Amino acid sequence: MILVNFAQARTTTAEIITQQAAKDTYIDSISPNSNFGQSWKVLISGTSGKNAHGLFHFDFASLPPGATIEDVKLTFLVHSNYSSTIYFLHPLLRSWNESSSTWNQSETGVNWSTTGGDYDPSTSMEIGSFS
Repeated sequence: MILVNFAQARTTTAEIITQQAAKDTYIDSISPNSNFGQSWKVLISGTSGKNAHGLFHFDFASLPPGATIEDVKLTFLVHSNYSSTIYFLHPLLRSWNESSSTWNQSETGVNWSTTGGDYDPSTSMEIGSFS
């Protein structure tokens, strides 16, 4: 489960809103045509030849127009096979479908421009080093 907390600026005090991902899945280079949208887990791996990317979508439509987000906190439950792991977030450049995205396709019949998902690797945020 991935949760995001953010504080929305108000004239007096900030309102804390907690929101779960509206949709999530992972795409896996080992199973490039398989969809994992119904899985209970999201696999993320940077191991050469065994890449897997987690995809998360948060729906912020409930925010009032003009709202300012002051702070965002993501909460992850992490299991790692390594003594120290660093994770990065990248915004996706293409929409995707939770029930049909794969390593090769963002949705049924629509290929990613680059297998493994369309994202800008130069735009990233380190979300932590876990050990």
